[in-house]
Amino acid sequence: MPMGATLGGVTPMRSGPGICSLQMLPRDACEPRLGGPLVHASLLRCRWSAVRVWGGRVVAGIAVLLGACGQDSQGTGDSSESSTGRGEPSTGESSTGDSSANASESEGGSDAMTPSEAVGTESTGEGSASSSEGSGAQTGTATSSSTSDSGDDSSGSSEASGSESGSDPTPASPRSDLPAPPTTGVPRPAGALGGFRVLDWAGFGAAVSYTFDDSLTSQIEHYPALQASGVRMTFYVVSGNNGSNEVWREAALDGHELGNHTAHHCRGNGTGCTWGTFSGSLDAEIRACTEHLQSEFGVPGVHTMAAPFGNTEWGEAAKTSLFINRGAAEGQVAPRDATDPFNLPSHITATGESAESLNQLVDSARNAGTWQLMLIHSLGGDGGASPIMIDALLDNIEHAQNPGDVWIDTVENVGAYWRAQTVVSAVAPTTSGSATTWVWTLPEHFPPGKFLRVTVDGGTLLQDGIELEWDEHGYYEVALDAGTVALVPEA
Repeated sequence: MPMGATLGGVTPMRSGPGICSLQMLPRDACEPRLGGPLVHASLLRCRWSAVRVWGGRVVAGIAVLLGACGQDSQGTGDSSESSTGRGEPSTGESSTGDSSANASESEGGSDAMTPSEAVGTESTGEGSASSSEGSGAQTGTATSSSTSDSGDDSSGSSEASGSESGSDPTPASPRSDLPAPPTTGVPRPAGALGGFRVLDWAGFGAAVSYTFDDSLTSQIEHYPALQASGVRMTFYVVSGNNGSNEVWREAALDGHELGNHTAHHCRGNGTGCTWGTFSGSLDAEIRACTEHLQSEFGVPGVHTMAAPFGNTEWGEAAKTSLFINRGAAEGQVAPRDATDPFNLPSHITATGESAESLNQLVDSARNAGTWQLMLIHSLGGDGGASPIMIDALLDNIEHAQNPGDVWIDTVENVGAYWRAQTVVSAVAPTTSGSATTWVWTLPEHFPPGKFLRVTVDGGTLLQDGIELEWDEHGYYEVALDAGTVALVPEA
């Protein structure tokens, strides 16, 4: 199977010996698209099975490779390196574009895709692959369960038989690719009807996002070590600086976010461009970068940006096509707070900042139950702003990963959860008979295919007439695209 080949929204990832890794892509990342018709097909030496549908539409998928595969403990990682490894093989060519500008990002002054592990056995005939439920750690879980499409294909929950029959099993509820929190064995709520509430930070105690600005040469050179850490990150690419380097395609395939850092990294008034010449308007700068990422690397959607120099003017421009803009002012984000999503705070790593200093920020978020965004520029040797040592950053990531209580993910994923929680939590439900219903409208330019994790005191949650499945980690997953969820008494 060639790298990058996809079907049903899943692409195989590179992996070490004896390891089989799979990666979920956003729902419109490939054909047949997630959200499109249920598909069963075989491709070259892989057996593919679209195994999660909802109302006859694909919402998740798993590819079952021939033979047995070992678990990949790295999640997003290139599994030839351990999660604490420091190996840094060459990432290939890097652009010779000017990356020597020291563009400090201070306020007002101066940045689907998730692997699943699967153990599969091939069966003969198209659409007849069976698979066990994929498992994931910090980088996500994709649960396999399928149903029929127009009665042509049928398969059982968790094990897809793919045999064609006239049966029409009850479709399973959709599931996200978000990582699972460490708590397990939580019983399904069986109390009085009611008590609907959204969990903070997808069930984790806090959240951290690592963001990298300016698409600098040192980021490209150290990408293998960043990838080996096993967490999803956001790379804010300046299309005019190393913007066509193939490492960004690699990063997207590995599950990281490619975000918009504009075409030429100019100030909010159009002056002082770091790389190239101002495009004529802030909208044009943003649009050019988004179009570049989509055309160059096949990124299906660009949903967040980072303001060059932290200038607040970029936040207004971002509203025309994006749902989040990361700024450069110090601070953290709390669930359902009044933080401006178009000027998210972040910590700009200082030149030579130590792991201990960064660890204090992570622990602060742990204690407060907040979201800490890290803004990283240079990793040394390229003339970029505020360089820090790669080992210090990796030590900090390892600190954030343990003991597993912090959700480490992209700005898009954490930001979508944060914004949606605010929206859904503010909804006044309506009651008709014994059913209580919540209806919401997502913000403009909100990315598709996102979920919230909720719990109740008792009752059954339904979306599109389908009963939501309880997850033993302590939640139901609500698909935000549906725009509604209902709570009804137990049957």
